[in-house]
Amino acid sequence: MARSDEHTIDFVNKFCALCAEICTTCADECGKHIHIKHCIKCAESCRKCSAECHNISTVNNLQTNSLDYFRNKVN
Repeated sequence: MARSDEHTIDFVNKFCALCAEICTTCADECGKHIHIKHCIKCAESCRKCSAECHNISTVNNLQTNSLDYFRNKVN
C-alpha cells in the first residue's frame, strides 16, 4: 500500500472491496443471531472491518485518480 503505484493501488482497492463485502455478509449473518452473545460481537466487529476496508478502498481510489491526473499533467 505504501508503494502507491497504479498496480499496487488497483490490487489494494480490489482486495479491500472484497474484504468489505465478506465482512458485511458475515455481519448480516451473525446479526440474525441476536440471542447469542458471540454472534453480536462478531457482527459488530465485521461491520467495523467492512467500514474500514471501504474507507481504505475509497482513499486508494482517490490516490489512483490523483496519480492519473498528475501523469496526464506531466505528459
